[in-house]
Amino acid sequence: MVGIKEAQQFLSHWGRHLRRILTPRMTVILEKSVNKLAKTYIVVLRLKDLGQLPPVQIPAGFQLSTVKPGHEQDFIHVMRQSLRRGADRNWFLQSFSKYPDYDPENLILIYRGKDPVAAAAAWQIVRRGENIGLLKDVGVIQDYQGRGLGRQVSLAALHRLRERGFQEVILKTHDFRIPAIGLYLSIGFEPEYNLWAGKRKWKKILELCKIPKNPGQ
Repeated sequence: MVGIKEAQQFLSHWGRHLRRILTPRMTVILEKSVNKLAKTYIVVLRLKDLGQLPPVQIPAGFQLSTVKPGHEQDFIHVMRQSLRRGADRNWFLQSFSKYPDYDPENLILIYRGKDPVAAAAAWQIVRRGENIGLLKDVGVIQDYQGRGLGRQVSLAALHRLRERGFQEVILKTHDFRIPAIGLYLSIGFEPEYNLWAGKRKWKKILELCKIPKNPGQ
């Protein structure tokens, strides 16, 4: 069975060529199939209380910042080097700046000197009619992974969400990103059970993370 990584890489590499060959209807069917496959790999975690967040502790030699006007490329650079190879200005527009409530203060960066090395978004989402916080696009450039920057940039984004008045936050990630899931669980996030990720699937994930089945309880 083709995994989501392979399917996404295939579309990323051959997408433009396929669109020249396939009819518009066939293209839509293909994209819907890949999106459906992607859902089976997505897990959701929820942090119900932002009142107990640990402090942000940036390692020596690094600096915490938000995206400054005209420096959106710094956030894009981190995404392209970590989570999203195809990240560009159009991706940034579609993900963030096209929205009326866009605020660059909600996009967090960690720098090493002048170089952006980690990023996270203190975003929001309407879910079941309720506006809740969304921790989104947490990424660390490979050369700087393993230094705790993912945890600190996540905490900085969560503190920002608390400042914005959110009481709880969700995040979405792929089930194969075990180190990231372990990180989120250690911060206080808990699994959310749904159609794509039930108790059986979460049991396996928690075993791989070596986290108790009911973290935080």
